[in-house]
Amino acid sequence: MARDNPSWGEERIANELLLKLGLRVSLLTIQKYMPKLPAAPPDRPRTDHGQSISPIEPAAEQHQR
Repeated sequence: MARDNPSWGEERIANELLLKLGLRVSLLTIQKYMPKLPAAPPDRPRTDHGQSISPIEPAAEQHQR
């Protein structure tokens, strides 16, 4: 799921698992299995901030609709 949606962070993945499959998974468990991003060269810092992007609405609110 993380590989298919690289802009999703741990919280978004946890919310999607809860919404779609009814699974409650801790953020630490998701982080443990997320692919590691390669380190950026020292002269070019990484510009992707996928881990800091959060969903527009929490899955619980989406589920209530």
